[in-house]
This record gives sequence, C-alpha cells and structure tokens, in this order.
Amino acid sequence: MMNFRNYVIGVGDRNYKVLGKRPAMTIQRDDLCPPELGWQWSIIRLNCGVVLPFCSYCGNRLVIQCGWQPFGYAEIKINWRKVAFVRMNRLGEDLISVPAASPAGTAGAATADSSGSRGIRS
Repeated sequence: MMNFRNYVIGVGDRNYKVLGKRPAMTIQRDDLCPPELGWQWSIIRLNCGVVLPFCSYCGNRLVIQCGWQPFGYAEIKINWRKVAFVRMNRLGEDLISVPAASPAGTAGAATADSSGSRGIRS
C-alpha cells in the first residue's frame, strides 16, 4: 500500500516544489515544537505544471488530512482521538490543556512565523 500511495498516485519519485503555510513541509500542526492546533496547507507544483493540493486540520480531538502531503504521499485520513489533545513542555508537564475554557491569548496563539507562504524546494 505504501508504494501505491507514494509512487502510483503519489509523486514521491518526481521533482517538485512545495508552497504552503510555514513551515511548508509540516503535515499536522501538532507535530511542531511547541505543538499548535489548526489548519495546515500546502501545494505541490510538479515541473510539468501539474498542481496537487494538501490540507490538514488538527483539533482537540479531530484530525483530518486530505491530498498530497509535502513529501509526495497521497492520503485521505480522518481520526478521532479518544483523549483530548494536551500540550506538553520539554519536561513532560502540561503546558496548556486545550479545552475551550483556556485564557485568552494562550490556546492556539500563533507565532510570527506560523502564517504566510514560502516556496521550499525538495
């Protein structure tokens, strides 16, 4: 199945450029350090001119991915977490519990470099 996702319908074996929300090679916002919740998007532009979209959403419990990931994998994914997402610091202590009742300015606060577009060649 991995060969199908990466080489048959995916573009893992082709040359392309990636454009997307910084950092453009991120698949889910909760993979970042520190973790974030919200939308991530990117576009793969093949050298022949074909454009392939990708977007993902990472919420407290819901995780959705659809399209061609920045690394070329084609994917459709919908997951429901059994336990709500909790942000942790480097020592493994709760940094922010993300249920809706968090103080203003803490949950989902974006850093200066977490928005905008930048082309990255892979």
